[in-house]
Amino acid sequence: AEVALLDPDVVLFQEVFLPRHLRILQDKLYKWRHAFSGIQAWRTFAGGLAVFSKHPLVEPEFVRFRDQGSLLRYCVLARVSRKGYISTIVQPQGGPPFRLVATHPVADYLIGRSGEAGADARGAKSAAEYLWQKGALARGDPYPALQRKQLAQLMTHVMGLGPDLPLVVGGDFNMTPASKLLQNFLGATGLRDCMHGSLEPSIISERYYKLPYHGAPDRRIDYILLREGRSGHFMPRNPRYVLERAVTISGLRSMTLSDHFGVFVELDWSGNSERI
Repeated sequence: AEVALLDPDVVLFQEVFLPRHLRILQDKLYKWRHAFSGIQAWRTFAGGLAVFSKHPLVEPEFVRFRDQGSLLRYCVLARVSRKGYISTIVQPQGGPPFRLVATHPVADYLIGRSGEAGADARGAKSAAEYLWQKGALARGDPYPALQRKQLAQLMTHVMGLGPDLPLVVGGDFNMTPASKLLQNFLGATGLRDCMHGSLEPSIISERYYKLPYHGAPDRRIDYILLREGRSGHFMPRNPRYVLERAVTISGLRSMTLSDHFGVFVELDWSGNSERI
């Protein structure tokens, strides 16, 4: 209902892991009848990505990152979620086509090891989790290397896309604007940040979203990125966070709909008034 009130032409979701979750979205977002996800009926989990569009999607595909991480060194969620990206062309009726890539690389699940959780992995829910996290910290943090590998594959894909059409890349990158990895990605691909490097956090800081062991800091990790094409370019207008409002869930408690804000941007085609 909140998405329908915003009435965007294209919506990018992350962490839609289960087929039944996708069916709920398809049922409720019937105006966005062009939908695609990495979910397949015979799989329990997918990459969590889903694209909903009012306009046709041309040859959409979900590509799983080659590197998903060792089963022994990474958390279960990172292993079963099959991280990757969706790539397609959006064909607005009566408007210019553009390329679209949605992605969600792995998070650094130990990023807060020197923060709230502390070097001794305080905050674990059980003795077994405490021992596991303490061991993981002793072995070092393996996630940055995995992030580099996944972003390198995404970079190769983006750089291989033809320059004919403008490109929109969106999702939860799990990297801050100050990240050298992200900055190198933007520099190599020619993408630019719609929010101009804003440091305003996109993660919601509320007690009901606190993660148990790594004390993830408040930071901005969600992006809409643009690159011009030979056929024209988009100019971002009024980029902003949405879905900030707390709603009552099942009549029991009031909370926001996600642990992240949504990123909303209007795109002007070649400076004209036509918005997509």
